[in-house]
Amino acid sequence: MSEAITFWLGCNVLRHGDIIHTCVDILRALDVDARVVGGPDYCCGTSKDANVTAGAGMARRTATNLVATGRERVVAWCPSCHVHMTDVISKAHDTGFSLSHFAELLYERRAQLAPLLTRRIDLRVILHEHHGFDQAVPVNTMVRELLEMIPGVSVTPAEYVTPGYMCAPLAAMPAVLQDACARTLASGRAHGATALATIFHQCHREWLGLDADGHIPVWNYIHLIGRSLGIEHVDEYRTWKAAGHGAKALVDRERLEAVGEALFDRALGPEFARRPYRPDR
Repeated sequence: MSEAITFWLGCNVLRHGDIIHTCVDILRALDVDARVVGGPDYCCGTSKDANVTAGAGMARRTATNLVATGRERVVAWCPSCHVHMTDVISKAHDTGFSLSHFAELLYERRAQLAPLLTRRIDLRVILHEHHGFDQAVPVNTMVRELLEMIPGVSVTPAEYVTPGYMCAPLAAMPAVLQDACARTLASGRAHGATALATIFHQCHREWLGLDADGHIPVWNYIHLIGRSLGIEHVDEYRTWKAAGHGAKALVDRERLEAVGEALFDRALGPEFARRPYRPDR
């Protein structure tokens, strides 16, 4: 059944074109008419929580822009955007639309999705889960069931669930992230996991370091659903993360100039080099 939605990417769209394109292709396969919006004009404002005036202005602009799409349902892929819209923006602005997470939409349409998952992927997956966002939307269970619809995929029991609603705050607390990785890897080894699946894009950026260092292959759940549908887009972030400090040499000059070398050196370079887990720590 066709449905018209606004697919809201928030402002954090530059690093994961492969996941975004795969999501859009999945929506097309499910006959969902998605108007895709994102970038600075659709920032939820949570990055400006310390600046009430700036944050309020961004929230108002985003709410106005989402209402202007004229669609009754907004589907977010970012848990931070979803939480901020639910707990902050909708309290101050008349949004006039319902809000879902992307995993919810897929789960609602799982009967339609299942027969499309025709390509077998032989993996025993440990799922990287968080407590926080799951209390708002039960994504842990939803994604687990979605992955187990893929021929050849099984998901190991969850023995450890990471605190918070995604790994962004944990990146500033390396000891906590190190502990989360150690516990997750131990659980994965105990249950014979051959890969780790992330739910959220920001977590994917952190946990790809496990892949780059040879601990365990890491995929986002969208990658795996897409592959089973026959949809694959190049994951450039994976290449940059694997290169670590050498990532800058792999970025083409036009893109580097668009981002700005100063920003790359200050923010992106250290991000590519960062690793969530060192067993000798």
